[in-house]
Amino acid sequence: MLKYILHDWSDEGAATILRQVHRAASKGAKLLVMDPVLKAGNAPDFAKLLDLQVLVFYGGGRERSLKELTSLLQNCGFRFTHAVQTNSVVTIVEAMRE
Repeated sequence: MLKYILHDWSDEGAATILRQVHRAASKGAKLLVMDPVLKAGNAPDFAKLLDLQVLVFYGGGRERSLKELTSLLQNCGFRFTHAVQTNSVVTIVEAMRE
């Protein structure tokens, strides 16, 4: 489980973390990523404010859309299985190690 981890990193940094997790996990292992996920469109969204904060505070961190997060996971050897929006800013994204 990675909670509030990937959003602190650029795509390259997040990919490095995910590749290490992939290397350590058994085939078929589940990975839970718990981060804010950006909603599409221009409607107000707390995750958009967080996006600016992690960019400034962590020098390249970013919030991602579900599509961006799914692509990042796939590029690191994980298969997206599903996502659950919680009552908080966090979305739980489940992926499986290929």
